[in-house]
Amino acid sequence: MKLHQKPDLKCIKEIMYGAAIEKNKAIVQRMIKYRSNLDIPEREVTYHKLQGLLDGAAQSGSMEFYDYALEKAKSTNVKIGMSVYYAIVHENLGLVRHVLERRIENTLDEYDDYEMYFNIVFDDFKT
Repeated sequence: MKLHQKPDLKCIKEIMYGAAIEKNKAIVQRMIKYRSNLDIPEREVTYHKLQGLLDGAAQSGSMEFYDYALEKAKSTNVKIGMSVYYAIVHENLGLVRHVLERRIENTLDEYDDYEMYFNIVFDDFKT
């Protein structure tokens, strides 16, 4: 698909996800600047961009992309739980530690769903 076509929200999220996994800064920057011509509020488009970036960065272990997405996500309802799950499953323990340190520093107050994913993964390891 070419960017001049009308991508849907799932497509926008998948492009950001793939770019973050590949640690392709050029595509991430291009997609951040991309303005949707969909009949959807830009805030919702931004939400999907950031969710894809968080999930892909967690899978690839890119703290640069992850921190960028977290910083931008403060004004949206982006949840970090699934991205923490990806980081644990893909053994990106440095990123998991980074998230926990930010939580301890109280910089992740508005994010509450990641604890559920920690519990799910740790329960799997116990069995």
